[in-house]
Amino acid sequence: MSVRDLVFEALCNDAQLNGYGFKRENIYPLMSRDSPPETIEGTVFMVLRWGTKEPGVGPVIPRLLDLWVYNRDPFYELLENALIRARAILAPLPGSFANPGWVVGVEWQGAGPDGIDEAYRAYYLSENYRITASGS
Repeated sequence: MSVRDLVFEALCNDAQLNGYGFKRENIYPLMSRDSPPETIEGTVFMVLRWGTKEPGVGPVIPRLLDLWVYNRDPFYELLENALIRARAILAPLPGSFANPGWVVGVEWQGAGPDGIDEAYRAYYLSENYRITASGS
């Protein structure tokens, strides 16, 4: 399982995040989605945007990850709760096996401003992480 798969599965399989409405069907692991929101996920969805890899030491390489959570309804509290839960899901990943190595660290880098995405017709929030893994 790659680091991407590890993160995706951890988010998809969390009962509390599922309770907020974020499930495998509406968590997109590859930066974007290609259909109008109402045809796939209903009112909420999440997009994982993997960023650049940063220089590391030997095979230990940090990679950037943005989590974007969307709600078609104007309720940011649900989005805030989902991002707080995502932090709790990602925090214990160090020590997890991610082929061909191990997750060494997960650092929360901050959060973006409240926003409205006209293309998705949804309100959004985002957070940024640096995930460091060996062999990635």
